[in-house]
Amino acid sequence: MQLLINAEDYAMKVIPGTYSQEDRVNNRGLLSVSMVLEPAESPEVGSEVLVYDDQGTKIFGGLLAKIKMVSNYTEMKRIYSLVVADYTRYAERRTVANSYSNKYQGEIVEDILTSKLAQYGISEGLIDEGLIIEIVGYNYMKVSSIFDELASMNGQCWYIDYDKKLYFIQRSQFEAPFGLNPLNSVYRDFKSNATDEAYRNVQILRAGRDFTDERTEEFVGDGTRRTFTLTYPVYSLKEITVNGTPQSFGYRQQDTGKIFYYEKESANIEHSSDYIPLTSGYTIAVTYRGLYPIVVMARDDDEIDIRADMEGAGDGVFEAIENDASIDSRELAFQKATALLRYYGKIQKEVTYTTFTPGLKAGMLQSINLPLEGVDSSFLITAVTTSEMANGSFAYNVTAVDGENFGGWLKFFMDLKETGRNFVIRGNEVFVILSRHREYVQITDELTFDAVPIFAVVGPYAIVGEADVYTEDDWP
Repeated sequence: MQLLINAEDYAMKVIPGTYSQEDRVNNRGLLSVSMVLEPAESPEVGSEVLVYDDQGTKIFGGLLAKIKMVSNYTEMKRIYSLVVADYTRYAERRTVANSYSNKYQGEIVEDILTSKLAQYGISEGLIDEGLIIEIVGYNYMKVSSIFDELASMNGQCWYIDYDKKLYFIQRSQFEAPFGLNPLNSVYRDFKSNATDEAYRNVQILRAGRDFTDERTEEFVGDGTRRTFTLTYPVYSLKEITVNGTPQSFGYRQQDTGKIFYYEKESANIEHSSDYIPLTSGYTIAVTYRGLYPIVVMARDDDEIDIRADMEGAGDGVFEAIENDASIDSRELAFQKATALLRYYGKIQKEVTYTTFTPGLKAGMLQSINLPLEGVDSSFLITAVTTSEMANGSFAYNVTAVDGENFGGWLKFFMDLKETGRNFVIRGNEVFVILSRHREYVQITDELTFDAVPIFAVVGPYAIVGEADVYTEDDWP
């Protein structure tokens, strides 16, 4: 093994049995290791760390995130425990204050790569085009959170590999470099178990907001009232009339000189204070399209019956709730709820095993066909834990879940792309970019006298009134 910290090899200083590396899906990878060092040998937080196995394969790359020192006076040595985060850390430490309109997901990722990550040596690996985003605003949002949000919209995944390359791809493209089968027995201690941890047969989805058909609501004045509250927040306002006569209206805090004011996504219509409140003889009619929250439910009655029969009591219902504010129609929300149900609507099988072959990462899809173990499916790797063996080689402990229904899940997102739908994420976001500028001011003095001053020469300077005046050459 080589363990390079800022290009210097620390492998000989590692305490045997302390090396551990963990990679979990949707989390940054972490490496922990302990060493015996002198204070002068201690690396600094932020140092780059690279690890190679005995075959020269790079198995980790990242930045030193934490150092803990314990001084052992009995054995007269200092033990340094190091925690190293993979290159995803770069995406966690930068934020974005920007908006994009009519851009593909991949274009947004590429722009953020260029503006925020390229300076750290991060380059493009493979970035898919993805879906078109009609408008999105990021109000000082972490780069990692932006990539998470974009990826979750259509079944993508993203990661920065150990060569500092950024990938934003369909998860189906993130395939393991090898599978498990009777002819490729690169594993040991294979175990499987069934779990209902993510299982559901009723899927509730809280989506964004859809808009109503055009509707008209009426209000009668009372001589004092100036605020008229609609049933729904306003998506678009077509007309306001008083006793059938059209009235002027505008956007609050933007327009002036109007009789009525409104705000998008607010249900309140305000009567301007420049006019006398309308009395009971006046009827205000507002024609608009409103916004309403989307909540849908999908059920799998066959699965519910199976669970009820299996358990022998109760109704067999397993409910789960998901949120996706980017979905802006009831039809699309139901499609996603159905897709979620298709993916999670079975008791998933989880497998664990150990391999000595490198190359596996959390988030990969791996084919496992082991008939004697009753396993034949595509599995999603959820965790890979790496530890050093006594002979200096590495063991990789893998956890994966059955992805049999993953195909249907991905098909939903591919169908979604084909519809050509545009997505709006936080389209009404308002943000301010703060900046600090340095300005230089030159100040000069000029003496003026209202009366003849007291004047005396003392050595290299003169006394003029209350001031000591030097020539330029004599200035101390």
